[in-house]
Amino acid sequence: MSGVEFVLDDNLGKATLVSEAIASVNLVDVLDIHGALGVSQTQRRITQDQTAPDGSAWKGHSKGYGETRGGSQGLLHNEGDLVTSIDHVAGSDEVSWGSPVVYAAIHQFGGTIKPKNGKALFFMMGGATVAASQVSIPARPYLGLSGDDIREHEDTLIHFMGGLLS
Repeated sequence: MSGVEFVLDDNLGKATLVSEAIASVNLVDVLDIHGALGVSQTQRRITQDQTAPDGSAWKGHSKGYGETRGGSQGLLHNEGDLVTSIDHVAGSDEVSWGSPVVYAAIHQFGGTIKPKNGKALFFMMGGATVAASQVSIPARPYLGLSGDDIREHEDTLIHFMGGLLS
């Protein structure tokens, strides 16, 4: 069984101590620890793993765009704005992590970018100005929990609870 187990036996004195230790836990602190861990896991996924939480590989760059990228630049790690923007918020009963940058969602879910005004999008690629009627960005999910991530969260909680009970 993964997680935490509480066994009540005839040692009620010990059970009372355990119960008091658990009751003393500030849930926001626990959630904050898990939020920081989630941020770290997400940043690792962007900078090193370059796979979705389910383990599937991210789709590579288009040939033309890929030729403009340096060999050491990852799929979602160019200037580092996305990876450094990942942060978490711990509340009284939940924690969340993600990025506020405007392009974060298009990379997570994929989609098509069309011009807001005018007939074409203009951008620099390889030192030249390129025009396109639209640009499709494939989904490259970086937020979420892999099986290994979940186990790391479980181990963190067990370690935290073990510290309370020792």
